Amino acid sequence: TSRLDPGSGTQGAGFSVSYHRNRLLSCLLDACARAGWKDRMVPLLEAEADACQCHARLVDELLAAGDEERARAWCIRGYASTIAEAPGIAHELQNRLCDMAQRHRRHDLVAAYAAQDFRERPSLQGYTDLRKAAERAICWPVVRDAALGYLESGTFPEPGPWWPLPAPEVERPAAGKKHLRAAVPNFPVLIEIAIAEQRLDDAVSLHQRLCKLGGWHGQVDVRVAAAVAVSHPDTALGIRRALAQELIARAKPNAYEQAAGHLRAMRDILAREQRLAEWEQLIAQLRTQHRAKRRLLETLDTLSSRRIAG
Repeated sequence: TSRLDPGSGTQGAGFSVSYHRNRLLSCLLDACARAGWKDRMVPLLEAEADACQCHARLVDELLAAGDEERARAWCIRGYASTIAEAPGIAHELQNRLCDMAQRHRRHDLVAAYAAQDFRERPSLQGYTDLRKAAERAICWPVVRDAALGYLESGTFPEPGPWWPLPAPEVERPAAGKKHLRAAVPNFPVLIEIAIAEQRLDDAVSLHQRLCKLGGWHGQVDVRVAAAVAVSHPDTALGIRRALAQELIARAKPNAYEQAAGHLRAMRDILAREQRLAEWEQLIAQLRTQHRAKRRLLETLDTLSSRRIAG
């Protein structure tokens, strides 16, 4: 261990210095494990925790030794020292704290960590994880309103008398939260949640609000069109038609193929609604409007032949 000079850490050092110090630490830990010197591993990891950012390994060793209080303390200390420059390590330590809360059936604290994750990385999966945790803590209605409100306004409740969740044991510094803030309202996630909860009227309303902002919404448009094809056929048709027209305007063969997918979806909707004449009229209009685009006409011929074959 004499080669690990306590006075020279890796923080602020070049990659080479950091890499070799961590390699040396790994070799020493492996040697201790092989020699049966388990009692030497924790002190070594504690001495090198900040220099080598090996907090997660240290916490695991402490938990294996049954010293949960020291493990929790190192999680908190390690999180504070890594969140700025090594957020991946900090997230691992946050997960260790959450796992400890789970083992002790601290459902409210587990839900608090799920809420923290959702705030930092809003997504449908994060919302689903938060729902599962908050349902175990028997506080989902209040937390759900807060989560949806956060996606609309960017403001999340702070711990207080009316808020059912405790403060997490670790928290990202306020200065570090600024770059995590997504545009509000966060329409893509709000729409995904509305679709997942089968609130299709809300999904349509949210999509209409999003469209007023202009721009190309990619998979959001496709998700809404697919989700409301039965409940709101005219909305789905409008979205599919706009997407097809946008792709046709690019005047590229691969874009024509993508447009054909939307036209095919329109045909399926209109067939279900017994309005196939509208699809035939649309295809005729496209042939006339784009008669100079040979490749597009070939694509439209393929669509028509498939319908006949079907």
